[in-house]
Amino acid sequence: IAYAQTAGPYLASIAVMPTIASAAAAEPLPPWPQLPISHDELLRNFTHTSGDAACGRGWTSATCLLAHTDHHHRVHNLLGLAVAGWRPARALGAQGFALTFVGGGVAAALNSAGREVQVRNWLDNGTRGWASYVTPRMAKLWNENGAWRLCGASAGVFALLGVDLCLSLEQ
Repeated sequence: IAYAQTAGPYLASIAVMPTIASAAAAEPLPPWPQLPISHDELLRNFTHTSGDAACGRGWTSATCLLAHTDHHHRVHNLLGLAVAGWRPARALGAQGFALTFVGGGVAAALNSAGREVQVRNWLDNGTRGWASYVTPRMAKLWNENGAWRLCGASAGVFALLGVDLCLSLEQ
């Protein structure tokens, strides 16, 4: 019951947030209630871009943990959070759990070098490796000049997995 009280608010918040695809009517809504948030509002306030802080929307580095691209993305993060978080929650308490989960997500949103690696991988997958072959700086240019929107709880889940691994190794 203690873990449900710790992780439950995060799990529920992610579950009731419409996915970007469902808000754009590109996928059906799930069978449970969703918040009535428009696609534009979801993109503006629940995804993160590198220019958000300069525009006065710095909170998006934290709120982007709640929005997901599609139902597969959301379900994988919900399952990951439910499975990966119980041991860190028990060891760190509710505040340590929150700091790890939200802090991991915010750190990832603000990590432009990591975003560049993800962009390079995305470009390489789409061009069969030609993007990196043609110019190693292509991902950096794409990252700096593209309007990338980050969303999802993956980084927060991985932060909890890291704590879980450390606790396992400590035992």
